Amino acid sequence: VLKYEFSPINKGIELIAKFYPGQSAMTRLDNGGKPVDGEVLLQQPLRIQQTNGLYRGEWKIDQTGIVVVTLNNSYSIFTSKTVKYNLNLKVL
Repeated sequence: VLKYEFSPINKGIELIAKFYPGQSAMTRLDNGGKPVDGEVLLQQPLRIQQTNGLYRGEWKIDQTGIVVVTLNNSYSIFTSKTVKYNLNLKVL
């Protein structure tokens, strides 16, 4: 179980999370630095807003692999963002 908390300090940001099962640190990466083989979408693109407060939850992952969390600000390129976050992995 991977518990998460995200809190944008100013305005909002888009959150996306993907899981690459069976991957390791020795995984082949593409030119963008992402694993080449299969992905599982943990979090569809979601806009989290500062006005909504802390966004928290958990992703249940029952195998080894790599989790890639992307905080996307491309919709607001002229406004920088600050995001506080916490990721806590609990092995069951």
